Amino acid sequence: MRLSIAFLVLASGAAGLLPGCTKPGPLIRVTVELHGFARGCVRVTAGRPGDPDPGSSEVLLDQARQSGLVSVAVFPRAEWGSSVEVAAQAREGDCAGPLANVDRKTVDVTPDPVDVRLSLAVDDADGDGFFALPRGTDCDDGDPGVHRGATEACNGRDDNCDGAVDEGFDVGLSCAAGSCVGANACNADGTRRCDPDVQWYPDQDGDERGRADATGVTSCMSPGAGMAPNRLDCNDGDPAVYAGARELCDGKDNDCSGNADEPFFLGQSCQGSACSGSYGCSGDGGVQCTGGEGTLGFPDIDRDAFGANGSSGTILCGAIPSGFSAAIGDCDDGDDRIHPGAADLCDTLDNDCSGTADDGFPGAGAPCDAGAGCAGATIACLADGGAGCVVFGHQDLDRDQHGAMAGATVTGCFLPDSGWIYNATDCDDLDPFTFQGAPEICDLKDNNCSGAADEGACPADAGWYAKTDGDAGHDFQTVVSSLPGGAIAAGANASVVVVEPAAPVYTDHTGECGTQNWAASWFDPVTDRFFLAGAGGNCQVHGRTAPTCVMTFPCVLSTTPTANVRGLVGFRGPGTVESTGLDIIGVMENGQTFVWDGTVTGDDHSLGSVTAQLRGVHGASRTRVFAVGTDTPMMEPRIFRYPGTGTTWTNQNVQSLPGVVHAPLNAVWMASDSLGYAVGEQRSMLTWNGTAWSVMAGPTGGSGSLRGVVAWSPTLVFVADDKIHKWDGTQWTTLSAGFGAQIFGLGGSSPGDLWAVGADGWIVHWPKAPY
Repeated sequence: MRLSIAFLVLASGAAGLLPGCTKPGPLIRVTVELHGFARGCVRVTAGRPGDPDPGSSEVLLDQARQSGLVSVAVFPRAEWGSSVEVAAQAREGDCAGPLANVDRKTVDVTPDPVDVRLSLAVDDADGDGFFALPRGTDCDDGDPGVHRGATEACNGRDDNCDGAVDEGFDVGLSCAAGSCVGANACNADGTRRCDPDVQWYPDQDGDERGRADATGVTSCMSPGAGMAPNRLDCNDGDPAVYAGARELCDGKDNDCSGNADEPFFLGQSCQGSACSGSYGCSGDGGVQCTGGEGTLGFPDIDRDAFGANGSSGTILCGAIPSGFSAAIGDCDDGDDRIHPGAADLCDTLDNDCSGTADDGFPGAGAPCDAGAGCAGATIACLADGGAGCVVFGHQDLDRDQHGAMAGATVTGCFLPDSGWIYNATDCDDLDPFTFQGAPEICDLKDNNCSGAADEGACPADAGWYAKTDGDAGHDFQTVVSSLPGGAIAAGANASVVVVEPAAPVYTDHTGECGTQNWAASWFDPVTDRFFLAGAGGNCQVHGRTAPTCVMTFPCVLSTTPTANVRGLVGFRGPGTVESTGLDIIGVMENGQTFVWDGTVTGDDHSLGSVTAQLRGVHGASRTRVFAVGTDTPMMEPRIFRYPGTGTTWTNQNVQSLPGVVHAPLNAVWMASDSLGYAVGEQRSMLTWNGTAWSVMAGPTGGSGSLRGVVAWSPTLVFVADDKIHKWDGTQWTTLSAGFGAQIFGLGGSSPGDLWAVGADGWIVHWPKAPY
């Protein structure tokens, strides 16, 4: 008797705990009724329903048993769960013998003991411990001397129930009988003799058995080749078929009994170790309970006939249901295109689960010639799963000449517009300062796509640094950056301050460029000069490194009547109006607009006028220049667009937009032709999308009006009141504490070089001191 730790074998009769057994926890008391047998083995199993390897307890029976009951106590294991399948098996001979019958039930585990009654019925009429066919292997249940493992005698019967008669005695085969050749025959005591002078019959298949329906010839010796001293062959064309041969489960009458497969009870129902089934041939000549062992099925989520790699199998009775398969090996059970044996496609997926994606397309990614001057082509995967020579265009939303690593693509030799490019090297396509190989700037971002932010770009004490001379007459109105870390600030009472980035050096040039108020500025990197304009239409040019103004006298723009200039923006290149190749567009408080070449006094040209008080101007190109301000009587917002030619500015009618703040606009900044922002009084804000202006919510947390704005992308927008605020495309963040003064101007070369200027001589810089 063998016991697992989850079982106790109880005394014969009703189930109950043995005296002194105090094992705690749930208990299942199993009673097995035995019918028709008293010898053999009863095996009780328990485990999860369908568990292919449950715990078990085995009881070896003998003839001394006085009861037809076997009782076993089962202590359910925690890993079996809330339901347990209990089964009783009748096994022939010993506990390793063939399975003859099974009874099983599933019960719920409860804190109180549960009683289960099972029944096993087999036939053992002769009491030899071997059960009658078809459940057992005993081919003669009326004779205890006939059973599996018995000694075979020469008696014309199958003593050991292996399907063959008198095997080992060569009955009917030739033997030496003195001077004759005779044939083996059986004696009454089960031994063998050799009979002489036998009849010989034709043996065409060479199995030493003569044809049963042939005429024999009596002879002391063999009449010749192809003759046998017996007539035991009912099929002389098959050497495996003859009388006394082992009957196999193969559809043939192997033993010439007149019936094929007669001891195997094919098609009759049977009980396997896990399921009900029917008797069928096993393929090796034996019989098995087909379906009785069940089928090991694996979850198949994508229904491609392959279960996932590493999945646990479940014993399934009957046909495998939908959602399971008999095979595993699926490396992606969520995609029915991927499984062993699938055709590998050029789609970056390991379709055939070989461990390598696109292994049928080794050239993918290699350069190729698409013809027609189509640069940048590579062997690439196509929509049909094949590969071809393709040019991929990647979206470049921020226009930094680096396409997005992820996102939309187009194919072909001709890209749709400037928003597409033949590379994919941008990890943030909404930030023009971020792409592979970009220089790191101090903006708290990973500009070079290395995975780390601001590597070596920020000073140890990075922050918002402010300086003021405390002079209420030095209200700085405008600031414009030059080199990173360098700028010029100008404002009331001829105040001019130049910051050089090298030291940095902070130089006050107040009064050196005239006596007027300066309200507008622009920097030209080609000539390395700052251009100033302000009260009375006066203008001035200041060198970035010069000790004083380049123009030693003030110039008065020739627009009539003259008024205070409030904004400047310059352009170089094709399409210039001025002969020098430089167009500086300016706007005035009285609605006048002009273009100035930056060098010759009085040589500006009028670009017309609008009925409004203008306060700012900006553009990314000549074709989309916008001026902002207000109508004089009602103080309504106004935005006008200059198309790059002529003298007509078009009113954008923003004052009619739903939700617009009815207040003047103070500043405008165009990040590109398709992206711009305008800010104004009462914290109003609008945005341009390349087609139209719309209202957007401005920041909270500051005080005063919005006077300054700079932007480079939809996620890099900075505005100023008495604080600096940033829009990241989703929300506003206040970046700096209040400076105790209203900010009048905002500028910068990048998010890592921001300037703000304001009342009382304030000048503020990120990320290091402006002096």
